[in-house]
Amino acid sequence: MDAFDVDQVLFQYARAAKELWKFCNLSDPEFVARLIRDRELMDWWELGAPIESVERVTSKRLERISRSALT
Repeated sequence: MDAFDVDQVLFQYARAAKELWKFCNLSDPEFVARLIRDRELMDWWELGAPIESVERVTSKRLERISRSALT
């Protein structure tokens, strides 16, 4: 993995963790714990995946960085 891949993984982890914490704080803790234990929840990792517009902006930013590095 290069630095950009690592950054993408960390970004997705942070978003997924935020979504999981929001879910955990909205409900009864014992109920949430049972759902997590029984794996009856959504895929938090996928939920943290960046939306298409974020990917598009990131791609443009990376292209600009690449071009500036070449000059």
